[in-house]
Amino acid sequence: MAKTSQALPLSVQLVSMRPPEAQMVEAGYGCRLLICPGDPSEILVKLTNSTNRAKQIELRLEGTFPRHWCRIGMEGNLLPPHSQMESVLYFQIDPDFFENTEALHQSIDHTAQLLVYAEQELVESTPIYLYVRPQTQYLQYLPDIYREVDFVGRL
Repeated sequence: MAKTSQALPLSVQLVSMRPPEAQMVEAGYGCRLLICPGDPSEILVKLTNSTNRAKQIELRLEGTFPRHWCRIGMEGNLLPPHSQMESVLYFQIDPDFFENTEALHQSIDHTAQLLVYAEQELVESTPIYLYVRPQTQYLQYLPDIYREVDFVGRL
């Protein structure tokens, strides 16, 4: 799932590296990400500067999820004129999330807002929907030949 901002002079595109299944997707726009405890999940953030000046970029993520679940990976924060920059939002949850008694008191669906600042001015705010689900164990019972086929894993 990708979301693109058409606002000039800075455009933002989000690409979920692990989109959720269709039944989890709710109406509206934004980026959706499936997070399985113990497995890393990420969202690719593509920024494009279409102006004639370099922009100082800062990304912030706010939401209903615990802060230690996410870190923002950026290689520098200066976006040259007429160029692109990629950043990554890395999400990781403890493998024993569902065995932890704290999980009983938390929601497993979370919302977040990616805030993009250029020159310390908010230029974009994009919603992100996080869905925490256990990793399916069904594939381990299939013969090796079927585990290697992506289509079978999606069934």
